[in-house]
Amino acid sequence: MLSLVSKSQQLSKDTVVCIIDTTRSYVEYRVNPFPEKYPKFRWQVSIQGHYYDIEWPKKKDFACITFRAIGLNSNFLNPIGPWDIKIQKEKIKGRFIVENDEWVNQQKDFNTLCTRIGSVPSDICSFIIWKQDFESLKTDSVIMHRVSVGYNIILKDCFE
Repeated sequence: MLSLVSKSQQLSKDTVVCIIDTTRSYVEYRVNPFPEKYPKFRWQVSIQGHYYDIEWPKKKDFACITFRAIGLNSNFLNPIGPWDIKIQKEKIKGRFIVENDEWVNQQKDFNTLCTRIGSVPSDICSFIIWKQDFESLKTDSVIMHRVSVGYNIILKDCFE
C-alpha cells in the first residue's frame, strides 16, 4: 500500500500578487544577479521605494523592495511550491490580495509594505505577474511566479 501526503499553502487572501511593469523607471529586472552565491535564483525584480523619505531623508535612495524568483530545487528559505501557477485572469482579483509596482513604489510607511506584501521569513505567500502578460488580450490566463521578498532596511541602532 502506497500513501502520498502533500503539504501546500492554500492560495487565498494570505497570498499577495504584485503586478509588475518592467518598463517603469523605478523597476529593475535582472537575470540572476548572484549566480555564484545563489545558483537557483532565476531572476530578480527590484522596485525603488520611498519608505525612508520622511524618517531618513539622507538615506531615501536606499529604500528598495526585491522579488526573487526561486528555482524549483532551491531550498532558500525553504519555500513551499508551487513556483509558477497558470491561472485565469478573472480569478486573480477576487481571490488574492493584489497590488502593483506603482503602489509599492509610492508607500512611505515600511510597516504598511511589510503587512501588505510580506517579509522574511515568509509570512505571506508572494507571487508576481508581469503587467504585459496580465493586460494581453491574446489569452485569458496568466502565469503567477512565486517569489521571495526582501527589503533594504536601515538598522536604527546604527544611527542613534
